[in-house]
Amino acid sequence: IAGGGPEWEAVKAAAEDRFVLMIEFANHPFSPEATLHMLEEGTTSDYHYSWQECDRESHGRQPAADLHREFKQIAPDVRCRMQRIVMEEGFKARAYIAFEGTQSQQMLPIFPVNTKIRGVICSELEFDVEGRVRTESAHLSFEAPLEAHQVVISYLAKSAQQLALREGGCRILQRAIEVAGQEERATLAHRFRGDVWQAAASPQANFVLQKCVVNLPPREVLFMAEEFKGRAV
Repeated sequence: IAGGGPEWEAVKAAAEDRFVLMIEFANHPFSPEATLHMLEEGTTSDYHYSWQECDRESHGRQPAADLHREFKQIAPDVRCRMQRIVMEEGFKARAYIAFEGTQSQQMLPIFPVNTKIRGVICSELEFDVEGRVRTESAHLSFEAPLEAHQVVISYLAKSAQQLALREGGCRILQRAIEVAGQEERATLAHRFRGDVWQAAASPQANFVLQKCVVNLPPREVLFMAEEFKGRAV
């Protein structure tokens, strides 16, 4: 709904309150009935949720409830806290949600399993005229310096080649390269040494290579050009 105008102003506070309650609900033990009730109160019947790094997506309240169950099974001790929510024009908002917990399976590929992890999720939201969430697109936020998240840097460097082949992992690497320091960028780029040709052929990994070329000095990515020598592109 373009602009929003008075209609959006009338429901903006209620929309914010509803979403904050949804985040607080994530800290409770899973209950199918309570989860569906929460979704009925806070979302539209065609609610669409996606989380890029996890390669997870749902359409509708019941699939969203099933996804919530999966999250709670994988990370039962997870705790979420709303950091801030920015209400925008056109029935939209951006919410920054801090989380902490332990994943028993590798749902979030940049973090290890069976180890306490923490991070911040940015959720891009769109509401209906009654202030219910219609769409929610979540991704990890790297607004803080990556140097503060050594476990993230370490895992990205170790697993860069595998992550680059996945859609979610590819996005993580691209954002990390954008915000990391020069040394960390070079470390990530050099993980592709010897495998540039294969990465370039991947629909996902080739975007990571492009991001390296744009964000690093030529001397740090010279090896990429050298690996292309003698090959047709």
